Parts: sequence; structure tokens; C-alpha cells
Amino acid sequence: MCFDPISLTLGSLLQGLGAAAGVVGTVASAQATANANQAAADQAENNKIIAQRNAEDARNRGVVAQQDIQLRNRARIGQQKNELSEKNIAVSSGSALEILGDTAMFGKLDELTTRNNFEREAIAAETQAYNFSAEAEQSRMAARNASISGGINAFSTALGAVGKSSWAQGKRLSL
Repeated sequence: MCFDPISLTLGSLLQGLGAAAGVVGTVASAQATANANQAAADQAENNKIIAQRNAEDARNRGVVAQQDIQLRNRARIGQQKNELSEKNIAVSSGSALEILGDTAMFGKLDELTTRNNFEREAIAAETQAYNFSAEAEQSRMAARNASISGGINAFSTALGAVGKSSWAQGKRLSL
């Protein structure tokens, strides 16, 4: 058999270019995946901040709502005292006192229920913030893994191409 150096050189060159393209494609794909995962992590961090602010807002609204209920209850008790006094009913004993006591008790129950509802809303928002934080960390880990695996895959592609080229060249030379 005859040895054709031009075919051998051209074949090796094309094989090398193919390997280089494979390496570049692998690295570019890994970088795109890493960038997408990092963007997801950034978005999750922003969502965490919003959820934390929502929790704080719920607590603040709970305080305001509780204060509003307290004012309405005081006004209701004052109105009841006035009505009873206008009818010359003593408010310090008997049924009148029980009415005022019940009004105060149910008013306090309304306050606590309202505050509890807003606290539950805040806890739900905090839980959501924790979940967003975990999602962000998971996305950052995926970004790091994509970068590392991209480098390993690129090295593997290059190494495989060198091995193929060496094997093909050795086979040709032996003919």
C-alpha cells in the first residue's frame, strides 16, 4: 500500500477541527446551563426578599388591625355604659356588668383572632422565604455542577479525539 501524506494530514486536521468544535460546544452548553441556573438562583433570592417583606407587612397590618378592634371595642363598651346610665341602670353590678364583661371578652377574642390570622399569614410568608432560599441554593449548586461537568466533558471530548486520531494514524502507518 502506498502512503498518502496529504490525505493523512487533511484527515488529521479535519478530525482535530471536529474535536475543537466539540470542545467549544460542550463548554458553551455548560456555560449556558450554568448561567441559566445562576439566573434562577438570583430570581429565587429576589423572591425570598419579597416574601420576607410580605411577612413583615402582615405583622404590621396585624398590629394596626388589632388596635382598630381595640378602639371599636372601647367605643362599644362606652356606648353601652351610656345607654345603661341613661336608663338609670347601675353598670357596676348585675346584668349590666355581665353585658359589659361579655362585650369586653368578645372584643378581646376578636383582637386575638385578628392578630393570630395576621401572624399565620406572616408565618406562611416566612416559610415561602425559606423555600425560596433553598431553591436559590439548589440553583447555585446546579450552576457549579454544570460548569464542572462541562469542563470534564470538554476534556473527555478532546481526549477522545486525540485517542481516535492516534489510533487512526497508527493504523494508516501500519498499512
